[in-house]
Amino acid sequence: MKKIILILLAVIIAVSASAQDKFSFGPKVGFSFSDLHADHEETNDRLSGLKAGLTIGAFAEYRAIRWFSVSADVLFTQKGSKGDYSYTSPEISMSSKNNIKLNYIDIPVLANFYVTKRLALKAGIQPEFLMGAKHKITEEQNGETQKETVDLKDVMKTCNFSIPVGISYTFKMGFVVDLRYHIGCTDLLKDGEYKLTNRVATLTVGWKF
Repeated sequence: MKKIILILLAVIIAVSASAQDKFSFGPKVGFSFSDLHADHEETNDRLSGLKAGLTIGAFAEYRAIRWFSVSADVLFTQKGSKGDYSYTSPEISMSSKNNIKLNYIDIPVLANFYVTKRLALKAGIQPEFLMGAKHKITEEQNGETQKETVDLKDVMKTCNFSIPVGISYTFKMGFVVDLRYHIGCTDLLKDGEYKLTNRVATLTVGWKF
């Protein structure tokens, strides 16, 4: 009986150690580079423009076998767009600066394919939950300047989805560099005359424990 108990304890310890080797987690921080795309040409000209932001959070990864793992992140990410627009005619001269700030909690779930021991290609699905949305407008018309801040949260969906694809490299000490592009799949607006989608790239660094 004692031998059986000892064997069972040895098996449990071995399985636990193996699971710990396969499981990793850690913090990550980096930058987002985003743009908004509308399928209406004039609206797209007004809103489109590259905007840099912050992305920060944590990740967990389970590496089931040598060449494959599943991971999930919880990230706060700043998105939106920032650009200039101008229009001139014989009757009017108008220019505007648009700064759209969108704050999201992103939860990407990814399949990671390790082409080498440390280099991984990845793809998955990412639910995105809107936390805040502001549109700052500075408009100049015929020499007069007006500034306005509009809250967009009521006209935007609280949950969206995108498809993240990317590549990462893990160094020996656990330092991780991760580059992703997020393909927006859903319309950001609740009810609009045009479709609006996010286009986002992220570059982060993290540490695996």
